Amino acid sequence: MAKRRQHDWEKIENQYRANVLSIRQIAKEHGIADTTIRRRAKSENWVRDLSKQVAARARGKVATANIYDEKDLENVIEEAANEIFNVALTHRKDLTDLRDLEKSLIERIKADNLDAPEDRELNIKDMAITISRLTDARNKRIEAERRAYNMDLKREDEEIDMTEAELDAEIKSLVD
Repeated sequence: MAKRRQHDWEKIENQYRANVLSIRQIAKEHGIADTTIRRRAKSENWVRDLSKQVAARARGKVATANIYDEKDLENVIEEAANEIFNVALTHRKDLTDLRDLEKSLIERIKADNLDAPEDRELNIKDMAITISRLTDARNKRIEAERRAYNMDLKREDEEIDMTEAELDAEIKSLVD
C-alpha cells in the first residue's frame, strides 16, 4: 500500500484565503490536485475574501520600506515637492487663463452687433454654457489632482505665516 503524503493544510488554507495565488498554483506548489483543495475548502467552509486586506497590508509595507539612504530620501522628497509645486502653479495658470477667456467672451458679447435678437440670445446662452462647462471641468480636474497629490492634507505641525501676496512673491521668485 502506498504511503500518503502529508500536506501542510494550514499553509494551503492560508494561501487559499489570501486569494493571491490561483487554486491551481497552490496545488502545484504543494504537489496535490486542485480538486483536492477545492473539496477540502468546500467541506471546511474556507472563504477566499482576504485579497483586499492582503493588498492593503502589502501597500503599507511598500510605503514604509526603508529603501533609501538619507541622501536619496532627501532627493525623493525634493522631487515630490517640486512636482506638487508645479501642479499648484498649473492650477493658478489655468485659473488665470479661464478668467481671461471669460473676459474675452464677455467682451465679444458686448461687441457683438447681431441684427436678430434671437441669434444674440442664442450666442450669449452658448457662451454662458461654454464658460460653465469649462469651469466645471477645470474644478473637477483640480480637485482630482489635489487628491492625487495629497495637497489638501492638514498638517498640525506646519503653519504658513505668509500672506497671499507674500506667497505669490515666493512662488514667483522660485519660478524666475
